[in-house]
Formats: sequence, structure tokens, C-alpha cells
Amino acid sequence: MNPQNLNWHQLLSSIQDVMETDGEKLKSYVEFYKKKRGEANADENELYRLYQRVLYDKTRFDLITELLYRMENLNFQIILLGIDDCIEKYKKISGKHPLDYVITVRKEFSTFKIYFMEI
Repeated sequence: MNPQNLNWHQLLSSIQDVMETDGEKLKSYVEFYKKKRGEANADENELYRLYQRVLYDKTRFDLITELLYRMENLNFQIILLGIDDCIEKYKKISGKHPLDYVITVRKEFSTFKIYFMEI
């Protein structure tokens, strides 16, 4: 699967699937760390490395989850879909992906207008 070939909704769905898997892995890492920590002859260096790994994975999981949560905002999704639509229309007209461009988002009353200009 090439993420560049996914539309916005497919991309978000794929990211959510990955995050569910990562959440399960994180739970198993935490359980493994707790088990190792409870052993009488546990190596402190190994425990420290495991703790750092769990902490890193949890931080990454929390940040990406928060980013996904914020991306679920309807206004944000409308804007991103509008930008995707502009780029797709440009590719159909010109036969190429735009390299440099300006996107202007304007909220007029209760609707968003997305303007695209190649530089």
C-alpha cells in the first residue's frame, strides 16, 4: 500500500488501523516491563532500556492519537478535502503534479472556498 495513492479518508482510516495495532503492542510492552520489574534478579540496565522504550512508544502513541483526534474536526476535513480536490483537478488538466502552489482558504458565511494558484 502506497500512502500517496490514498484519499484523505482512506489515509485517516489506515492511520487509525495502525494506531489500534500500536496500542495493543504498547499494552504488551507495558505488561512485559511489569513482569520483568517484578523479577527478583532483574537487570537494572535492561529495565531502564525497557522503561525508556515504553515511555517513547507511549509518548508517540499519545501524540499521534491527539493529532488524529484534532483532524476529525469537520472544518479541518472540509479544508483538506478541498485542497485534495484542487490538486486532483490540476493534475487532470495539466497531466502533472503541481510543484509550487498557493492555497487560499476563505470562509464565506457557512461554507469554505478553496482557491488554488500555481506559482
